[in-house]
Amino acid sequence: METKYLSPKAFAEVVGLHKNTVLRYIKEGKIKAYRLNRKVIRIPLSEAELFLAGKRRKGRGRKPSIDFPL
Repeated sequence: METKYLSPKAFAEVVGLHKNTVLRYIKEGKIKAYRLNRKVIRIPLSEAELFLAGKRRKGRGRKPSIDFPL
């Protein structure tokens, strides 16, 4: 089965975001994407399905994953 890919602009149109927001989410690790060369980024269609289903990735936030008691 062949995997389909979207450009950041096409992904933004599908999920209803601005292209810059999509690029920021990619940088933060919230959306999985592949850089084919310096200018070309592709996002698997499955990421759009996850995004629309509300199952976004957590990203690489600065908050620790373990809560320490105060």
